[in-house]
Amino acid sequence: MSTHQNNELPKAMVFLNEKKIKYRLLPHHQEAKTVALAVLERGVKIEEMIKCILLKDTKNQYILACATGEAKLNIQSIRNYFKSFARLSFASSEEIDFVLGYQQGSIAPFNLKNSIPIILDDKIKNNTNVNISSGDPTLGLELNLDDFLSCLQNHTFGSITNDKISSRI
Repeated sequence: MSTHQNNELPKAMVFLNEKKIKYRLLPHHQEAKTVALAVLERGVKIEEMIKCILLKDTKNQYILACATGEAKLNIQSIRNYFKSFARLSFASSEEIDFVLGYQQGSIAPFNLKNSIPIILDDKIKNNTNVNISSGDPTLGLELNLDDFLSCLQNHTFGSITNDKISSRI
């Protein structure tokens, strides 16, 4: 059951409401734990979708990488910005919940359980509005790029995706 139908607001909405940040609700008819499904459910452009992927290194240091929906992360490019991180890999569902306090497929890059570095792909700056998860797999949020950026802590921009569009989203 989705939390927004249960009178309990998703984490990202609670945070945005506290900060008095305006957003538009984009409810789904079904859960969407992939970018492709979220695009279909929300009826938005894939380039406006922000996917958030938790990465970890061999010392269990974490980075949250954020890219537009159509892009494919380039792990080596991310390591170029975080030289002390060795051999990055994708975090497990359990680690996502433990480190971020979100479910896999429903990550928003703010109101995180732990403070970790966030790297945003430069292509995100091409959008006026962005589309993120609310923390609920049946509800997306659209907000102005500047408002979105004002919500982030400990973040940087970089070129972290391949130029080619990914066939796997």
